[in-house]
Amino acid sequence: MVLVVIALAVAFVIWDRLANDGRYTAAVERSFREATADLPSGYGTGITFDDLAKR
Repeated sequence: MVLVVIALAVAFVIWDRLANDGRYTAAVERSFREATADLPSGYGTGITFDDLAKR
């Protein structure tokens, strides 16, 4: 079941990059940045999908 969820997430990111020029993943990254700005520690470095792809 975990592999299915991972496969769906990867398929979504690939589809978004190819079909939509990354619009949906950019919106998700923006919402993560906004959420981290609300944390007491400040805005921090944040996490982006590009950071995850480099690993």
